[in-house]
Amino acid sequence: MTLSQLFADLTAAFQKFESPQLEARHLLLEALNIDLNQLVLRGENSISESDLIRIQTWRSRAP
Repeated sequence: MTLSQLFADLTAAFQKFESPQLEARHLLLEALNIDLNQLVLRGENSISESDLIRIQTWRSRAP
């Protein structure tokens, strides 16, 4: 999975959140952004299995 595919997938998932959940959405996006920035800084254009599992775990916790 490339970073661009991941961003597209996450964007689609987050678009279904309702207004009362915006704070939780913001915190989740902030955590993802920090982690994805680390991937970019490492010069990676793909997601390792462990990174993908961590991101999927975050997504499953989303309200």
